[in-house]
Amino acid sequence: MSRVVPSEPAPVLFTARQRERRQALHDVLRAVSRMLLRREDVGMVRATFEDALRELEGIVERLERGQTTLDEALALWQRGEELHRICLARLDTAQGRVEELARRDGPGQ
Repeated sequence: MSRVVPSEPAPVLFTARQRERRQALHDVLRAVSRMLLRREDVGMVRATFEDALRELEGIVERLERGQTTLDEALALWQRGEELHRICLARLDTAQGRVEELARRDGPGQ
């Protein structure tokens, strides 16, 4: 069996300018993705404490039943962590407001 040797070098897939443009587009898409994720996080912080807690309790029940696949369990755990942070943030905010009201309506008033 004879081997075929190309007479011309293989063409360059992308020119330097095309690579730069691809990289720039990639960077823009990554930045937009980060912005969208931040917007979702902000939206979830605005969710009520009760909604977040209810969803978190549902996740705990599903995990305790042990009837999820490993991938589902990991995704549920991650979502549970997000909800836990949301609940803590809402509780911290509420505590700060109570402390502020207590200072305003303190013993000197």
